[in-house]
Amino acid sequence: MGNSAGKQIDEAELVAGNLDPGAAIAKTFVSTEKVTKIKSQKKTWVDYGGESEKLLWSYKHVGMFKKHTFVSDSAGTEVALMFCFKKGMTSATNCVCKLEACYDGQEALTEEELKKAGIEAAEGKSYFPFAKIETSRTMTTAKCSYELVTGKDEFKPLYSGEKLASMGFRALFKQGDTLVAKAYMPGMSMSPHLDTAAGVDMLAVVSIGYALAGDESSAGALAGAGVI
Repeated sequence: MGNSAGKQIDEAELVAGNLDPGAAIAKTFVSTEKVTKIKSQKKTWVDYGGESEKLLWSYKHVGMFKKHTFVSDSAGTEVALMFCFKKGMTSATNCVCKLEACYDGQEALTEEELKKAGIEAAEGKSYFPFAKIETSRTMTTAKCSYELVTGKDEFKPLYSGEKLASMGFRALFKQGDTLVAKAYMPGMSMSPHLDTAAGVDMLAVVSIGYALAGDESSAGALAGAGVI
């Protein structure tokens, strides 16, 4: 089972994504190289493909039961809020929010909606739903869809992810039918690694990966605790 998944990862050939302007959580998180290699380092993700590691983003995890996570870029500027707003025994729906409207006339989450998600203090900021991540899991596998918010109760599919049956975490990510990224844990490492083709929203794909692994916040709370 694990060898089969490992072979799938090793043989997976990535193809450049086709990301529309405005479809990325942040432009600085869009890959530009033919293959970009990034990895988790506790509460951060770094690009390790160059001569030295480069910080991409960091997380601030809040809450024990109603988890939510703030994401900041390499300069420390907050760019996103992530939380789970629906959870079942084998499924979950996570929300990715930005600090500006995603379409004309979009309303920000209300104070009541934020409190329902366990977010008590918005510090005067407004959060607008940008994407949702739908996850379904079995004992050994999982599948995700990542859809952009395009209007009130309107969504546009962008990415899908599949967790392979394996002892270690291995997953494949597609934009439509195009394979754009793959995740794995090399050797004895407990740190998730991700290879992406050019033109991929790396934060979006990492968030899908965490959802596949069973992370309620889709933002690495489990990895930060050393669980995955």
